[in-house]
Amino acid sequence: MPRVANPPTALIVLAALGLGVTGITAVSARSTDDGSMRCEIQVKEQNSGVALDGVVYASTKMVGEYHFRVSKSGGGGSANIDQTGDFSAAPGAPGRLGTVMLGTNGGSYDAKLTVTAGGRSVDCTEKVRGSL
Repeated sequence: MPRVANPPTALIVLAALGLGVTGITAVSARSTDDGSMRCEIQVKEQNSGVALDGVVYASTKMVGEYHFRVSKSGGGGSANIDQTGDFSAAPGAPGRLGTVMLGTNGGSYDAKLTVTAGGRSVDCTEKVRGSL
């Protein structure tokens, strides 16, 4: 998969490809917690599709790295987005990680967020299958 160093680049690529998700009616979030940090993929309906946002919450101040992968298929095309970067987080100050925007022409997606800090890792996943 290609490495996307700048999350806004992924937004432009997906918008240009016209990828899409429709029919998601609520904000959802899937998370994993190891006691010191918790990651989450927030799924938010937008006017023209859906946004997948990676977020990390920490029980103490920490810095680390993240890897956010989204695979989209169906509905007129496919894409593999691969974002990596550094983050910092602290209690009351979640780390905002990558964002991926998907447009409105159907399909399905798999998203996985891996967050690593202080020798620990947590993974979060979000999947939508069928007509979106």
